[in-house]
Amino acid sequence: MDFLFGIKNLNSIEGYSKDILIVDNSKTTNFMDKYIKMPGFKEIKFIHDKENKEEKNMLRVVHSRNFIIDYAARKNYDYIFMLDSDVILPNDILDKLIQSGKDVISGLYFGLWPVGRYLSVPENERNNPIALPVAYRELTEEEFQIYKETHPDFTDKSQVKVHLSTSEVKSGKTFEVRVPSPGCMLISRKAFTSGAKYGILKEGGADDGKFIKDLISKGFKIYCDTSCLCKHDVFGKFTNNDGMHPAYQ
Repeated sequence: MDFLFGIKNLNSIEGYSKDILIVDNSKTTNFMDKYIKMPGFKEIKFIHDKENKEEKNMLRVVHSRNFIIDYAARKNYDYIFMLDSDVILPNDILDKLIQSGKDVISGLYFGLWPVGRYLSVPENERNNPIALPVAYRELTEEEFQIYKETHPDFTDKSQVKVHLSTSEVKSGKTFEVRVPSPGCMLISRKAFTSGAKYGILKEGGADDGKFIKDLISKGFKIYCDTSCLCKHDVFGKFTNNDGMHPAYQ
């Protein structure tokens, strides 16, 4: 509900009208049937992705993301504001992202990382996940030279990405990034009609991995506006601290 109210309460953008489209990739229409009848949500267009035959959750998400891209291309939209249903938006986020003039730019939210899965920590501390910004940048050349001292197998700084730092997040500035917060990402028509598609990379990852990689390969730069801080309803997803988001199950 917080997600739906967040969408409804977005500020109007001068010169633009907006459509609110929710693509339900459930195997049944039970979710859609519940919300489509609720008072106050008549302006939201619900579409059941009935052609989605994927069995794995993440692949179902990929199919629906690409459905949205194709829908927006057919409808001649100027932008897609691609959202995750657990991201709650500040009212002015669309104003800021559109005014940036960037083809691909996101707001920012934090995620939880199970410490024991990634870091060498005492066993009794492994059940304490840490919150980190879901946005990554390349290392600077100086940072990469230091990194290589302990990771000699890496030969190019493009092979490594790091979370935005605390100071970068607090700055409220816009940064060029390798990966933005994809659950609140504005994509221009130029970008979403470029042929870039969502998909799972062979090395794994989330549904946006291939899309971001495709965009970069086509010459698009990717940005994150740290002044557009969103809430992320992430607590409870890692109930067993096993690092397995429900979408990957």
